[in-house]
Amino acid sequence: MTLVLALSTPRFCAMASDRSVTLVDPTSHRYAGPHDPRANKTVVLVTIDAVVSIGYAGTAYLNGQPTDRWIAEVTSPNANHISQGIFGRKARCRLRLHQVCSRLRSELSAVPGGAGVELLMVGWRLRRNRVHPINVQLKAAASLTSAADLVLRRQWRNRACIRAIGYQPSEAELFEEISRHAPPRSAEDMVVAFTALIRQVAARVPTVGPDVMSVVLPPPHLRRVVCCFDPHFEHYADATIHGQEVQVPVAYSPWVVTPSGFAAPSEMTCEPGGASAVGLGGWEFEFRHVPRGEVPELRAHRTRMQPRKPPPK
Repeated sequence: MTLVLALSTPRFCAMASDRSVTLVDPTSHRYAGPHDPRANKTVVLVTIDAVVSIGYAGTAYLNGQPTDRWIAEVTSPNANHISQGIFGRKARCRLRLHQVCSRLRSELSAVPGGAGVELLMVGWRLRRNRVHPINVQLKAAASLTSAADLVLRRQWRNRACIRAIGYQPSEAELFEEISRHAPPRSAEDMVVAFTALIRQVAARVPTVGPDVMSVVLPPPHLRRVVCCFDPHFEHYADATIHGQEVQVPVAYSPWVVTPSGFAAPSEMTCEPGGASAVGLGGWEFEFRHVPRGEVPELRAHRTRMQPRKPPPK
């Protein structure tokens, strides 16, 4: 289980997700311990008519690879080498958002374990020269009949919409955390509220982790996306600086897929509280890090692909 929260408004869209993958007993279907506390569950996708953040809940591995990588490959059919490097270019993909959604649902129905995956998608879609916020859930669907067809238009009455997949917080829990930061004047306020709620749930539900990856999507004319890694405790990695073995704080980034390129989830050594920006496909992606520990005297600046644990045997 996981917890992914998404908010869409006429001014901004935001998503926050925990990063814990846990084991399930095949007989009792109960929690059987942690597997990967640093797993990525977020894919930022830019199509020719939309920009969205996708989170998943359910089966953590599909076709022997992490589900987030599987999502990136399905949404980026022209990138045959998407799993072989941090950054890459590809033949321009001209899929529109509704085509991507159809691919995801049909592929989920075909792959073993896909029926146990639920996707949450939030962001912006350009339709008839107007930009619309979207906030939808996707599941496996073998045949896209009229009854199962996906509606990407806004279907909620209020100007804002909050959705969750995985663990389902009660309305009281959501209201309590949001009211602490009320009125939520910015996307950052909502991310703080979402992060607090995820950690509140993680304190009593072992299948939800306390580390949070958030994505903020301003209106698409700004062509900018902000991703933030907020650990419960600081994460460190070993590094050699001037012949000395030291531990440096690290931050993580999600998948980024655009029509002409991609960036894989990365582990970045950085100054706590710092940020780095990457230009990809005409968009700027900013990766931020919330500091939770002490800053060492020696720091190294490097980026490498995030190490991923293989599927449990």
